Amino acid sequence: MKQKILLLTLLMTCSLSLFSQNLAMLDKVNGFKKFKFGMNKNEFSNLKETQTNIIMNDVKNYDYTGSDIKNFYGVPIDQINLSFYKNKLYQIRISFGTIYEEYTISQFNLVKQNLITNFGTNYRSIEKNTESDIIDAYGWRGQNVKLDTYRLNLSEKDGSRNPRYNYIQGFILFTDKKIELLQQRSEIE
Repeated sequence: MKQKILLLTLLMTCSLSLFSQNLAMLDKVNGFKKFKFGMNKNEFSNLKETQTNIIMNDVKNYDYTGSDIKNFYGVPIDQINLSFYKNKLYQIRISFGTIYEEYTISQFNLVKQNLITNFGTNYRSIEKNTESDIIDAYGWRGQNVKLDTYRLNLSEKDGSRNPRYNYIQGFILFTDKKIELLQQRSEIE
């Protein structure tokens, strides 16, 4: 009986350790490819400033226009968007699918499976509701970095669709939690 309890305790400890190690990898990676959180905007080339509908204090958004990063585990990347707070990189958005090409369920599952391989099974399903554009969404939470992946249906609210266009798109969002918190605090101070 003591051996069974000891074995069970050991298995639980190893499982928790594996979850922590995988989420620790999210913090260790600290961004995506050459885009590392906290880097200054001036350290990058191939950026084009973009405007968004949401204006946030001291935040500037840029599209990465370089041609060196084209795929994420074989899934074509439509766009990489970088957000800077006070010139420090704090958010990376990798978009999939275009107005002409669907981000398919098999592509989404391939992305999700590779995120699980890299960052573990300690993820959560992001809540969806009937009024939401979200088809599927999952999130991982490290100590310093959070990661969310989404697949969206961007049809008109009444459900109508122009057959010439695709409405299923998605993205991965890497965020530095500490810089994000500083930016959010600046909005209320």
